Amino acid sequence: FVAGPSLPLFLGLHALPPRGPNHMAHAIVGKTARVGAGRPYPYGCSEGVGGAINFSLNAPGSLGASLVIEGCGTFPLTPLRNRTSTVWHCDVTLPFPAAGVRYAWLVDPPAAGADAVAEDTTPRQLRFIVDPCARVLDSAGAEVWNKRS
Repeated sequence: FVAGPSLPLFLGLHALPPRGPNHMAHAIVGKTARVGAGRPYPYGCSEGVGGAINFSLNAPGSLGASLVIEGCGTFPLTPLRNRTSTVWHCDVTLPFPAAGVRYAWLVDPPAAGADAVAEDTTPRQLRFIVDPCARVLDSAGAEVWNKRS
């Protein structure tokens, strides 16, 4: 799925600060992004139903996940609605054109060690991760990296 002649729809990695765990809709010029349940397949980002964009990440052992979209905010996902087996998924309807949107996943890793218990309340470090199925990656050095000689 591309958003124009040979232009990738999304730029994958861009570490963004989370805005907080309770923001499911974020205002953008008087409009909001809507988040739905989404589908677990295909992995990565793909065209969703009704103009939405489907995001899917296989993250075995993770305890939580949030989708972070630049300029839109952080969308915490809930296991009952947004998780199928080891796959976190959601669909997002953006209030602006999706071409060139940058996103990342914020994942709560599993508790350390094989003997970890479900009641473990030890704070864990949330981690920004690259979508392994992203078609294009972006970072501060992308211009130099992508330069054709």
